[in-house]
Amino acid sequence: MPLQNRADPLGNIIANTARGTLMENRGRLHNEHKQIGQKRWTTQSWVTCTLSFGGRKRELMAPDNYTELFFLDEATALAAGHRPCGECRRENHKAFVAAWKSGHGLTEDHRLTVKDIDTVMHRERREPIEDRSPADLNSIPDGAMVANLTGQVWIKWTGGYYPWSFDGYGSRQGNLDNPVILVTPASTTSALRAGYSVAIHPSLSGR
Repeated sequence: MPLQNRADPLGNIIANTARGTLMENRGRLHNEHKQIGQKRWTTQSWVTCTLSFGGRKRELMAPDNYTELFFLDEATALAAGHRPCGECRRENHKAFVAAWKSGHGLTEDHRLTVKDIDTVMHRERREPIEDRSPADLNSIPDGAMVANLTGQVWIKWTGGYYPWSFDGYGSRQGNLDNPVILVTPASTTSALRAGYSVAIHPSLSGR
């Protein structure tokens, strides 16, 4: 029985056998039996980490440690409201902060703290998907995700839309039927539009 440690673009945590390419941290959510309860976060700093860093070895869902959750790719993590870790993904973190500033009309020398970013992202990701405004498909940048009212999620990539799953992305669709909702938080979408280069799953490479 797989652990409940895979996260989808809507932020749901699911038991699934598919492997992810990135790890995430929202704090400690599990109990001594490696089961996740009702909590979906214990910190506002939702980060996305590499699967290995500095030779460190971890026991999954160890007692008194944070809960390791896994994403298909960075585009999925951004959609769920995460940002790059400032330690194991330092260069991605710096690029994300720079794109965030640009996307929000801030100057390069503006003092933007991680807490500032986390506060905005936490507010946006807590908004129920059904309460969000319909997305303007003409303004969606590559790497952002949208969903229909049944919960099917697509990523925008190279001018088309590809359906998301825990195993990877499906076949391209040129257009989607409205209405669709922007899943990737608005602030992160602005960073993508400003040029942040998001890492994608190999199933989308070359498309």
